[in-house]
Amino acid sequence: MKTKLFEHKYFSILIVCAFVLCSFVSALTTRSVYIRRFSKELPEISILGAGGSGIPLYLISGGPTPHKLLAINTADEYQALIRQWSFDYTYRSLDSIVPSTRRQLNPDIIAISYIIDGAKQTAYAYFLPSKPADGIEAKCNVVVQPGSGLDESYHLFKRNTSQQSHLIPQDKRNCNYYIMITKGEDALSVRYRTGRVAPLQLYSTLLNRKASLSSLQLADNIAVSRFLKQSSTLPVLQVGFSKGGVIAFLSSKFSFPAKAFIFSGWSQTFLNSEYANVNQFISFHANDLYKVRPSALTVYKFFYGKEEGDVYGWESSSRFTCKSLHVFTKVVCKIHDGAHVVPSVNIEDL
Repeated sequence: MKTKLFEHKYFSILIVCAFVLCSFVSALTTRSVYIRRFSKELPEISILGAGGSGIPLYLISGGPTPHKLLAINTADEYQALIRQWSFDYTYRSLDSIVPSTRRQLNPDIIAISYIIDGAKQTAYAYFLPSKPADGIEAKCNVVVQPGSGLDESYHLFKRNTSQQSHLIPQDKRNCNYYIMITKGEDALSVRYRTGRVAPLQLYSTLLNRKASLSSLQLADNIAVSRFLKQSSTLPVLQVGFSKGGVIAFLSSKFSFPAKAFIFSGWSQTFLNSEYANVNQFISFHANDLYKVRPSALTVYKFFYGKEEGDVYGWESSSRFTCKSLHVFTKVVCKIHDGAHVVPSVNIEDL
């Protein structure tokens, strides 16, 4: 009897030990899986400065682009950059933009200097020259504003994006393309040592100081568009997808392009309410900019997908925006069968 009882207790202890061991191994496995899956997404913390004046930098990996135009080494340099970007432009400010000079920084990137509110700013864009099959000269200049995905300008420039690859023709190009680069991302990432400051830190820092990176994106777009209009006789086209569509649409009110192609990037319902994260178009003057009438000199083409799950999906069936803007300017609505993507079209054929 005692032997059986002893064996029973011994067996119970083995079961408990096995359970504890399995739990420990499972915890280690779960932790290793978590680290393997998410560690690259969690920013590394680095502190610039010391004491109460220290600045925490949330650093992410270096990004896909070999071009490094911005770098900081001290807290003062970081603060100076934040001050340089601490603007949220009004309609009057945006209308005052005067572009001046164009520089070719390297084989891929151009910089256009401009004055806004009496201060100097610089817009940057990837440049894809025309490559026509018949050898004729370019027929137009196209300003492309990509969506809000991280480093989308570079991905579009290198043709390795599936969601918006059709913004630019894949083979022959009869136009010159200027792909706008977002400050704080891509070639304009704020570099520190081997990493770069997470764009969400820049968006949040500026918004808490009543400034907006989105406003800078809009100003840059207007500056490039105006420069192309004043420096060339070629027609200027505006192209934008998602957040880029909002910026392209708003820019057209100041730059008056010949045509504007807005892919799932604008709804007149935004005048009343909108759903947006901090990396979308956020400005303290957004409502005033939204109310400005579109350019009567521009032909607008809006694209919406039937499978989109938000307001753009509703637009595909209601055509509310196209009907609302039709009284102000020339508007064409194009509906495709896809979701939140740029459909397979060639804007040069449209």
